[in-house]
Amino acid sequence: MTKAERLRAVWLMAAGVSLGCGSDRASSPSPSPAAPQNALTFSGDPGEYVSDARSWQFSSQGTSFAAATACNGSFIEIQVRPPNDLWVLRLVAPTGRTLAPGQFGGAVNWSIQQTLSPSMMLSGNGRACGRSGGDFTVTEAQFAPDGSVIRFAASFGQRCVNFIEEPRLSMVPWLRGTVSLTNPPKPSESNLPCR
Repeated sequence: MTKAERLRAVWLMAAGVSLGCGSDRASSPSPSPAAPQNALTFSGDPGEYVSDARSWQFSSQGTSFAAATACNGSFIEIQVRPPNDLWVLRLVAPTGRTLAPGQFGGAVNWSIQQTLSPSMMLSGNGRACGRSGGDFTVTEAQFAPDGSVIRFAASFGQRCVNFIEEPRLSMVPWLRGTVSLTNPPKPSESNLPCR
């Protein structure tokens, strides 16, 4: 081994020690942050009224969630309370069905009673549809006998149809979002009409 090769080998060994190479200690990965237990996210197309054409994200950090079911699991009301505000999402299965995983298309305004169509409404920040239409897909639904929500997840789409004529409905902007819940408390006040 030449003098230059020996110097290079010594330099590499020193570099290995200073960088911690060859150490018997295993490096431990830094812990990943826990996923939020409850979350509501949604955004609206340009001109969408309820979202104000903005994106909104709420999670258990800094926001209070509450939810309950009624009518044998056919109705859920979700209340999301960020500081100084309230958002409410209501999803209702058609008469005779429950909010089991599946698609619920052709949803009408949530306050319409006794209908074979599903119904829904997201409102908050002082904004609501006069009449809404849309769809939602439930991906997880686990409820306790007392109406408490154990786990629930869904995606949804809503349009403020108000008094728009049928030919113009295709131009109405959409609000789209997702909700996921794990053991939220029941709301202190709610409006859960049964069908």
